[in-house]
Amino acid sequence: MKKNFINEHESFVQKLNLHLKNYVKRSDFPSLYDPIQYILSSEGKRLRPFLLYLSSKVYDIDDDKILPLALSVEMLHCFSLVHDDIMDQDDLRRGKQTIHKKWDLSTAILVGDAIFALAYKNINELYNIRDILNVISEETTKLCEGQSLDKTFESKDNISIDDYLHMVELKTGSLLSLSCKLGGILGNGTESEITKLGKFGNLIGKAFQIQDDILEIYSDSLIMGKSLGSDIIFSKKTFLTCFANEFNSNEWKLLNNQIIDMDLKSYVLPKLREFFDNNEVKTIAENKIKDLLNEALSYIDYLPKDKNYVFSNYINMILKRKN
Repeated sequence: MKKNFINEHESFVQKLNLHLKNYVKRSDFPSLYDPIQYILSSEGKRLRPFLLYLSSKVYDIDDDKILPLALSVEMLHCFSLVHDDIMDQDDLRRGKQTIHKKWDLSTAILVGDAIFALAYKNINELYNIRDILNVISEETTKLCEGQSLDKTFESKDNISIDDYLHMVELKTGSLLSLSCKLGGILGNGTESEITKLGKFGNLIGKAFQIQDDILEIYSDSLIMGKSLGSDIIFSKKTFLTCFANEFNSNEWKLLNNQIIDMDLKSYVLPKLREFFDNNEVKTIAENKIKDLLNEALSYIDYLPKDKNYVFSNYINMILKRKN
């Protein structure tokens, strides 16, 4: 990955973080706005707004026109994280206590709702607001549909790989697709170009989620900023578990019975890693990631080389991430 691309990402993140810090400065209603500031100030790679930035730069859009939508995309992401943490009963997010853990459940629900509303704060100033609102509504609805499937799958034993991929296409792919589409809309791209950018983003999202599934088992809790293995404990479906259940059902069910109520760090995670390694599940997941990313690149092969390479750098950045 070229150094100037890394510098461009870091510069963008610094600028966005500064605006996020000043986005909601309210002394009234501290019980609402203090938690909002807390989540917005959390460290993050800002991958979704940065993808919007890159997509906009295809059309040479100025930074001051990109930033309002980049802020909105990050706000939508934060809204989804707050509610996702409630649904998953997670205690940590980006190395900090989650909103419902630091405050309470009711506060977290209100904070998520308020962040969603605040995401629209700057959009009214944009000239092509109808197209922007339509695509935001479409993709955030898909995100909620994906979350609904994710929750439904917890109570089902046999979820196929195809079912899983459809779920993450909605749950994770939607915001990345939205980011790319918004860049195309800002640049007055053709309908075909906007669709292809959206396809690129969605496939990136699916690959990103599978990578997250791997990191959830194989990474380090300090690096991840959250406890590992919680998805398995709460019967969340991942690429690894769906593949194991679909292609080695008997052994997988036997393992699940063995790890019930066992210590997560000293017993469950080592057993899971051993099973996934012995059955080459991790390798298969990694190959699926590469296939999805190659497919994603095929949707932007119409771009000239000087525009296309930044998306390859973006993919490399995702592949190298540790959390």
